[in-house]
Amino acid sequence: MPKICVQSPEVRMEGDIRIHAKIAVQTTAKLDEIKVQGACGCDGPPPPPPDIIVDTDLVFLVDGSDSFETTKISNIRSSVITQSGGKEQRSQFAEAMQWCGDFTKKFKADSLGNVTSTIVQFSGVKGKESDYEPDSNGCVFAGDESLKHYNIEFGPHVVADDDTRLNALFETDALDGNSQLQLALQDMSSETFTSKLDELIAAEEDHIKNRILIVITDEEWDVRSLKTSRSLNKSISSVDDLDDEDTSAPSRRISRYGAKKNDTLVPEFAASVYNQMFAVIVRTNHAKDLNEEFIKESLCKGVDNNYHKIYADNFYKNMEDAQKKILKDSRRVVKL
Repeated sequence: MPKICVQSPEVRMEGDIRIHAKIAVQTTAKLDEIKVQGACGCDGPPPPPPDIIVDTDLVFLVDGSDSFETTKISNIRSSVITQSGGKEQRSQFAEAMQWCGDFTKKFKADSLGNVTSTIVQFSGVKGKESDYEPDSNGCVFAGDESLKHYNIEFGPHVVADDDTRLNALFETDALDGNSQLQLALQDMSSETFTSKLDELIAAEEDHIKNRILIVITDEEWDVRSLKTSRSLNKSISSVDDLDDEDTSAPSRRISRYGAKKNDTLVPEFAASVYNQMFAVIVRTNHAKDLNEEFIKESLCKGVDNNYHKIYADNFYKNMEDAQKKILKDSRRVVKL
């Protein structure tokens, strides 16, 4: 059978092959050193720069009214030995005064800048509030130190290291009147008082000033009719809240029953003077907390964390916790 041979030429085939590739580059770094500085925090205002020194004015207002002073603490730690050898139970007032002294010492020990402290007990003489002339050092009758709405128990002083003048604050006698917080708060916010603080520490170029107010009281206060100071009048931008149109004279009055919440005028004035305001409120009733909104918004400048609840049945632990928290939070300088 015959064979047929066919010679076929070469067949060349060409094509494109596309390859898509991803390349990852990993860099490994070695950590040689970590530095941790103090006054660091993740919440609240940041601490001041390390090259800025903070001078601090501490101002305490402690309730010396009869209701606060006569509340006894049901805890063995509140019993002290008297000179006659007997035991005497210390009151919330006595413990609160000593708390202020301890706070001042601890704050000073951890401060690079100067520290001043002013510790005031406030009370009030019932029926004489409306006659009080602002900036009269608490005197019910001008120039008469025998009867007072409030009394400055310490300061204003520049605090020394381990200042021994603070040791005997628990021995302070309470005024035992009614609780007129706003009267004392207005005077402690006026130019008459703050100018004394300014005189204690000379201004320096690399220093900034932080002014802190701490109020220790219960949950109820008395304000019926209070004359406003010249400093408060000058701070008011609108006269709608008050009766008198002359803002240059201290003839206005604050009344709990006045229009547009006149009882908040003094705390708002204080908020313009103090960088930070803290309220330590001692309560006896766990079921109902009075004046919550006023305390947070007016006595704490709207900062909820600056409001500390203290219950009489757990007084020491609550006060200890409040002191630690305020010491921490007060290191953060807040601009006015």
